[in-house]
Amino acid sequence: MSRLVSSFTDLGLAEFEEFLTQARVDSSKQIPKELIFGATKSAPIKGAVTFHQVDGSQRLHAAQYVDAILERSGDRLQMEQSVWFWAWLVAANFNLLCPKDETTRCFKIGTDLSYWIPRIRDYRRRQRHRLSGPYFTFRAHQADSKLAMGVLGSKINGYHDLNERILSNEQFATSSSVMHVVTTLYYEPTTRSLKQGSSGTSKGCPRRLVDILSQFALTYDLGALSGPQLLAMLPKEFDRFR
Repeated sequence: MSRLVSSFTDLGLAEFEEFLTQARVDSSKQIPKELIFGATKSAPIKGAVTFHQVDGSQRLHAAQYVDAILERSGDRLQMEQSVWFWAWLVAANFNLLCPKDETTRCFKIGTDLSYWIPRIRDYRRRQRHRLSGPYFTFRAHQADSKLAMGVLGSKINGYHDLNERILSNEQFATSSSVMHVVTTLYYEPTTRSLKQGSSGTSKGCPRRLVDILSQFALTYDLGALSGPQLLAMLPKEFDRFR
């Protein structure tokens, strides 16, 4: 019997939050199938969409996965705003999206649950979610998703400082010129991964880029600049990535 993509009930969402609290310190905890597919814990979304797990290792794959589900549901706008849906989808893919710590053997959940239960109405927190973050970035640049590989090319199950700093700023996250700069600087298409050093704190790192872009935004309309124009404006410290 095939399973259907679902959304948590209030009971299911509460139990998932409790699971997250316990599993980050208890190495014996595993995500219960009853929590994901139990009749009182979840209910199928519209469209009777057959469930399968994310296939791929990049945030791009996660975004495409969600996009296909919402397209089949026929209820995209409502589902995009549903905390119950996003939380269920993460739970159903939990072992892929949340690796275990090699030392403690506990899930690497952390204390900020917005990576798992999104703050949909809080732009900065929404971008942290393991599925809604990649999805909304993908939708913002769906005309040319390759443009955003600087933030969509990182691993589906990991934290990356680049994503946090770029995507928490709505002006940067939705700007095609900024995405061009980020992808050109930090993404290596031949290996389909981020360049070595792109998560550091030295010259030319993402933290410095955000500082520079924030300064530019005080003087320039970033949306009026092309990607190559913005890239050419960066100081020499970015040459090692450029």
